[in-house]
Amino acid sequence: EIRLSLVGSEMCIRDSPNSSGTLIASSAQHDDLIETQALEKARFLFVGPPTKDNNPVVWLIVNRVKLEFLTNINRLVTHVFKIMEEVSKSRYVFIIDMSWATITDEMKTAIAENIPKMFSTFGRNYKKNLSEAYVVHPTAYTSALLTLIRSFASQKLRSKIHDVYNWKDLMSIIPLENILLPEASRSFITKSFQVSKVNAKGKSQTRLIKFTPKSLLNIDPKTKNIQNERPLTEIEDVSAYFNSNEICIRFCENNPKEGKKSILKSITSNTMDSVFRRYVCESKQERDEIIESIFMCGFKYDTINFSTEFKVVKVNHAGKRQDRIFKLTTDSLLNCDESKIQSEISFSGIEEVSLDQDNPNDVLWLKFKSERKKRKIICVENARTMVRALTDAIEKYNTEHLFDVSKNTNVIFV
Repeated sequence: EIRLSLVGSEMCIRDSPNSSGTLIASSAQHDDLIETQALEKARFLFVGPPTKDNNPVVWLIVNRVKLEFLTNINRLVTHVFKIMEEVSKSRYVFIIDMSWATITDEMKTAIAENIPKMFSTFGRNYKKNLSEAYVVHPTAYTSALLTLIRSFASQKLRSKIHDVYNWKDLMSIIPLENILLPEASRSFITKSFQVSKVNAKGKSQTRLIKFTPKSLLNIDPKTKNIQNERPLTEIEDVSAYFNSNEICIRFCENNPKEGKKSILKSITSNTMDSVFRRYVCESKQERDEIIESIFMCGFKYDTINFSTEFKVVKVNHAGKRQDRIFKLTTDSLLNCDESKIQSEISFSGIEEVSLDQDNPNDVLWLKFKSERKKRKIICVENARTMVRALTDAIEKYNTEHLFDVSKNTNVIFV
């Protein structure tokens, strides 16, 4: 069911008869065909394999939506209706992937103007047959848009919409092989760069590069071990060739400005490897992003007035205590057992950081958006220091990503 009053002009054939009675296709029809093909090629909306309950799944990949798609609402609705027609007569699940979505002011304006039309166009059966809707990787930056969309939905429809902060949580309703998120969306939780590290003997090793505000981490992707950590103050030179995916980094052998050593378990390395580091990136874009990250972290180095490592005792939900090292990166909190990363939580997934009311000097509580209960953390050092450091790191992350801090993280000092 679709109301033709909105899209009738687009559904009509813009042909006109000539003197001989034949039809001449207008240039507008040709333009419509090209733009319709662009909508289909972008594949921002598609129907995927079913859920575990055998309901079809509609996927909306927001970062594939371009501004030009929103300028002609009639053509967009026609395209959306064509896709949605496949599920109009049965129960279905709707997945909205907000990973890496960049919503410009122009897009916000276009969406705000057209949302009422979109909601009024599709008949009641589309809303009635919607089983559940899941918003994957929402952030405070995108929440304003989602709030606007929800404002046009009924209370019953809003109750069907759920936020998912870790895409793996979709596996509770959709088999892993049926989750059709782009690879970039799967890595949204945190940012790291997969590279091939070539040592002094020419041996290539797969590594993940991740940045903290003060250092560069080399991580083994299989074991999740931090193989080594180099302070940014040790970097003397970064070079790359224009037509190559390689990055060469030269470190100083002895750095008087190195300051406090990492409390992670140290890893020995070859002397040449400790001075020269050669990475082969997956693409030139990745190469450029790594170089940019090095310079951005270096530029902001002196603004970091807090430690990035903390010895803690983590108390799990069963009451078991575990000695851990919490390490702050540029976008996440690493939970480490010596040099092994046990888990990683994106700053965008931390809902609340609060000091314990009875023991604010030694205990803090962390509330993750993916969990119902808070986690108790006992700090070896002052808990207030860690809360301030974590809060500052989250606020910097939010500011850089244009997030609304007040909506994203609730920090409580006692």
